[in-house]
Amino acid sequence: MCGFRINSFVQCPFDTVHRILPTRLVLHLNRCARNYSGLKMVRCPFDITHVVRVSEMEAHVATCPSRKIEELEVDQLPRAPDPSKKETSENLWDDEPEVPAYDPSLYCAANPVVRTLYGATASERREFREQERARFRAFRKASKSAGSLENTKSHAAATNEDEEMDEK
Repeated sequence: MCGFRINSFVQCPFDTVHRILPTRLVLHLNRCARNYSGLKMVRCPFDITHVVRVSEMEAHVATCPSRKIEELEVDQLPRAPDPSKKETSENLWDDEPEVPAYDPSLYCAANPVVRTLYGATASERREFREQERARFRAFRKASKSAGSLENTKSHAAATNEDEEMDEK
């Protein structure tokens, strides 16, 4: 069978014939409130599932079980610091010196990073690609010359070690 017990349903405050599961109550109240807009009903400030007549609101607020829970929670919460007292911390973020924003294009121009030009005409893109090829050739030449210098240094160091061994 269904598996729901009649005790697990809640009665709608707008229409007593409506029986709703507690998990669906908020959705139902929103829909039902549109249908019964002529009734003078208001929602409880402590629990939105509590809908009562305007004339009964004061009595409900005084005896609302959700109010008691909320009062307990408010008592347990730590008090907020007084906003009139200004924080005197050494790490005030507004007092730090301004630092220029990071510009990734400067890094990409100085390192062998493949770049693409968007939003330009075909001739501008062609010229940009030619400049990029020239830039990559310069990086290759620099790495080859640096590599040959390293090879020369390592060769000289190895030669010096051999000479020292021969002397001993």
